[in-house]
Amino acid sequence: MDLNLSELLEVGFDAFESGQRFVPGERVAPNGLGVRVLEAAGSRPRPSVHADWVDADGGLTPLDALARTAAELGHLLDTLEPAEWACETQVQGATVHDLVVHLVGVERYLLGQLDRRPPTEAARRDDHYPVTRQLASDLLGADSRRLARAWWLEVMDLIRAMGELGPEHPVSYHHLASGIRGLAVVRTFEVWTHEDDIRRATGRALSSLDEGRLSLMSSGLVRSLALGMALAGTMQQGRTARFILTGAGAATFDVALTHGETASQPDITLTVDTLDLCRLASNRIPIGQLAVDVEGDRSLLEPVLVGATAFALD
Repeated sequence: MDLNLSELLEVGFDAFESGQRFVPGERVAPNGLGVRVLEAAGSRPRPSVHADWVDADGGLTPLDALARTAAELGHLLDTLEPAEWACETQVQGATVHDLVVHLVGVERYLLGQLDRRPPTEAARRDDHYPVTRQLASDLLGADSRRLARAWWLEVMDLIRAMGELGPEHPVSYHHLASGIRGLAVVRTFEVWTHEDDIRRATGRALSSLDEGRLSLMSSGLVRSLALGMALAGTMQQGRTARFILTGAGAATFDVALTHGETASQPDITLTVDTLDLCRLASNRIPIGQLAVDVEGDRSLLEPVLVGATAFALD
């Protein structure tokens, strides 16, 4: 089902409040919370959500997308068998358990960046995995149920903070600086990617995402491509690329290949499946294995695709 931000906040906070028991230094959410969130039928809007998160056209906002993606991962964690937490993923050689520890650390790091936790200095891209693991080191030996609960509570706190502060509030995520709107898109990419990492490791079908999230993620990626190419050192001055995205989330974009320039007549046209492009951007499809039709100057292909992967952190 479709799940909007107010539904996630309402069900998540109500479940937390009703199931909370007080143990020094520990908060415990009720069992089966991911399932309860996905089965939510309605909600009463929370007044703490910033008014700028409401889309005038009723469309999916980046925070809605993050909330929905977090709920799906929460549901997946609820369904894992005990032995599946020891399955190895493709992320840093980590097991599923290790990867969820990492996710807890990411939420704690970002809460620090939003002044909801003590901040942690981690300005480099290479800081991402070691710092997040350090921030969640108290959970390295936790059993799977406690770990899943811990992640859910941290991501709920993050979504609440982002909702309260609004989409234009500035935030830095290691070497990336943007508003919370951009952070929500990046975090949606990451949570979805790690859900698929767990699905691969446990032999489950991958998540194909809905059209709304694919459109939001792919449009954000393509419109930020010049910045990604700047970060990757692959900018192409005075050049333009046309993306023809196919499948769910289909759209066409013309984008300049140097940050600050305006798109002109395309020098290269790439026709590619939207979902495949998002998986490439998440470093889950190697550049050489992307199915893409190319017209025009093929020398621009690699610089463009390298730039598209610049926002992936692991």
